[in-house]
Amino acid sequence: MSLHAGLLVAYSAVLLALGLAVSRRVRSASGFFVADRRLGGVLLAAIFSAEVSTSDPVLFMLATSLSQDLYRRFVNPAASDA
Repeated sequence: MSLHAGLLVAYSAVLLALGLAVSRRVRSASGFFVADRRLGGVLLAAIFSAEVSTSDPVLFMLATSLSQDLYRRFVNPAASDA
């Protein structure tokens, strides 16, 4: 079995075990689907942090490109790439 397949199987097993452990703590079926309203804030924070961490390099690249373009156009047209 390759390393990637082994990691995928291990990750799936951990998720399955986590799901079973959480499902035993839930008091009702509706509580399982809404995560007892305690997990909502944590999930929202996780989604927000994933979006911010993904957009950070893109924003950095855009800011760098814009500042180089403006510098070369208006401040020093003979500037090199170095």
